[in-house]
Amino acid sequence: MLRLITLLMLLAIPSVRAAWVTVSGDATIVDGNITAARQQAIKHALSVAVVTNGGSISAQQTVTNGVLDQTAALSNNANYNQLEVVSERQRGNRLEVTVRVDLANNPADSCLANALKAPLYLPRAIVFDRKQLRYGQMEAFPQALSRKLADVIHANSNKVYPKLDLSNSVPSQIFNNEHRGDSASWLNQQTNTLYLLLPEVEDMAMSKAPSGFSSMWDKQKRDFRLKLSLIHSISGETIWQQDYQFNSEWDFDATASAQPDSDEFWQSIYGNAIVDVLKRATLDMDDALGCRPTMAQVIAKQGQRVILNLGRKSGVRTGDKFKVVLQHNFPDRVGQTRTVANATDVQVVIDQITDDTSTALLSARDEGANIQINDIALKN
Repeated sequence: MLRLITLLMLLAIPSVRAAWVTVSGDATIVDGNITAARQQAIKHALSVAVVTNGGSISAQQTVTNGVLDQTAALSNNANYNQLEVVSERQRGNRLEVTVRVDLANNPADSCLANALKAPLYLPRAIVFDRKQLRYGQMEAFPQALSRKLADVIHANSNKVYPKLDLSNSVPSQIFNNEHRGDSASWLNQQTNTLYLLLPEVEDMAMSKAPSGFSSMWDKQKRDFRLKLSLIHSISGETIWQQDYQFNSEWDFDATASAQPDSDEFWQSIYGNAIVDVLKRATLDMDDALGCRPTMAQVIAKQGQRVILNLGRKSGVRTGDKFKVVLQHNFPDRVGQTRTVANATDVQVVIDQITDDTSTALLSARDEGANIQINDIALKN
């Protein structure tokens, strides 16, 4: 199957853009540290600039209100040509910066501006130690976390759109063995998605309560460690996996219910810090997807008409043309299924669209003879 994915990626040709763009980023102010929040907000803005406009960031000059400033350059791992901090605004414990950045010309970091968004299956989060949810009465947190992650992805991703399923949880470990392809194939058929994003909370423990004289004003802190795994639902390969963690103030009393679905929780210092993690993770995920093509799959076929599992939410429009790639599966010497792809000259033109599907009519009677359900279609 990896051979199939590699072949299909070769068909994706990136475009190149290089220009000054203006973007905004924000971050939580932790312990009154404005400088750290500013640096994190600039990182966020830089990531947004690259993901949404293509290109790369290189060289090292930062201008704040017309004054050259080298300190912000140290806050980002990437190099960049020139960056101006246009404005800065504080709202409660959030700091928002607007920057103007010069994007360099780099085909390796740029993809088609009109690329389709892929459907992403997002199940209910898993919390490894559910006893940790008792503090703050956080039993509903797994559902609330996935719901918030779906909102963040919807607002920030240029590569995927989420299909949220709060009724099920999927552990990432099932994709770490030789049967991962079978697990992915089953989920692919059930969800009609190209990717699976699996959130797993590894730690939400409370830190040791402050004691002594300082306990009169110091708040207790709580850990948060999240593992996100992005799985290709056709091949079962783990495309991207990342851990995120922090330790932040817990704004709620020991006996109070934090109500993880409430605005009060998500606007707290701890909730805001989680949102920052989810935004950063979404940009990291988009970067990991890079120039991978968004693959439509044939999910139904009758006569000369085929239905694909990409629709209006993915950016498909009537008149769009897709080229069909045939899949052939056969067992290897130990009984595992191997897949090869055969590119064809068969082209379908979209004539009907729903939110999640599109329908095409083949122009010639013999064109669709070899097309089967689960074959791949790539946008021209």
